[in-house]
Amino acid sequence: MVINRPIRYHPTGLHLIEKIERVKDRMSKRQSGRRSGKTSPPGNRDQASNNNDEIAIPKQTVYIGLAVLVVAVIISALALAPNLFGGAPSAVTVSDGAGSRELISPAGYVNDFASSTDHILVDVRTPEEVADGYIDGAINIPVDELEARLSELPDDAPVVVYCRSGNRSARAANILASNGYEAYDLGGIITWEAQGYPVVGQ
Repeated sequence: MVINRPIRYHPTGLHLIEKIERVKDRMSKRQSGRRSGKTSPPGNRDQASNNNDEIAIPKQTVYIGLAVLVVAVIISALALAPNLFGGAPSAVTVSDGAGSRELISPAGYVNDFASSTDHILVDVRTPEEVADGYIDGAINIPVDELEARLSELPDDAPVVVYCRSGNRSARAANILASNGYEAYDLGGIITWEAQGYPVVGQ
């Protein structure tokens, strides 16, 4: 005679079976997540680490932007320093067939010389050309006479020269520079007028 008795599991055995089932369930979820391209959610510590990494990227971008802005401000301040503190005029050195000279624009002349700095402005055209109009404050010494009349120009002040189109003023600036003068080539009165600056005698 066979007696069917219910199977009894030891409490410890039941606990182990439950653990095994939980582990199998977790492994099954992870595998299904990998197949779908998803990863299981990280723990609290991993979440804090990921959050810090995500915040670090925009912070770095902000710092880089601020650094670029500071550099731009410094460069602008250095560019404006000559005008702000009475330094050298904003001229550029030009080298061509006429030689090497300091070329200054009409705007640069007005900003650096006309309003404050002591200087000599020389019109190197002929007297007949000057009669048709000249820049206020200029004296007339034709370029062909300039070297012979250098004694008329003080050597302790900048000398700015101009002509009709810029060719003779380039020659004049080179003559002055080769004789130790601080010379600046303003170019031609045509450009001066074209940019809206006044001419006397017209």
